[in-house]
Amino acid sequence: MKIELKLHSNPISTNSAYYKRNNSFNEASRKWRANFFSQLQSDFNQLQIKRLYKHFTPDKHMLKVCFTWHQPIDVILTKAGTLSLRSMDVDNCLKIPTDCVFDAKYNDKWLSLRKATEQKLYKDFKTLSNLNINDKYIFDTRSIKMPSVDGDFHCSITIETVPLFHRP
Repeated sequence: MKIELKLHSNPISTNSAYYKRNNSFNEASRKWRANFFSQLQSDFNQLQIKRLYKHFTPDKHMLKVCFTWHQPIDVILTKAGTLSLRSMDVDNCLKIPTDCVFDAKYNDKWLSLRKATEQKLYKDFKTLSNLNINDKYIFDTRSIKMPSVDGDFHCSITIETVPLFHRP
């Protein structure tokens, strides 16, 4: 079984997401997570999540995940046509969105937008839900950068269940 989640999101750098002094998320990364979670709650994405969750069996399956980051062409390429330093480091933008999609600790929780100030991020949603599958079941993770067709930032996340390895 294979699903695709669709979000209007730019990539986030794990290296720049934290305050250096205390390893907590900085303001920009908190806003990024709020936007990412909000889009994860769309009817389309929630239907995809439910389809995969019904099919996934931990003792039979593992997961193959691909994040495709669609970016404006002028962010990916320089005027000379070479890869731009502004595009992104594809392996540096996996941890935070992976946790957002899979980690159960975010389901129906209050998350702080500012340090020591708890706010419910999703007043428009009765619940906040993601896949709620431990990311230990991911055996293959990929991150790809591609030019977007409309000049905006998008993220598509393909998640596929595959049979669990067997002992020889």
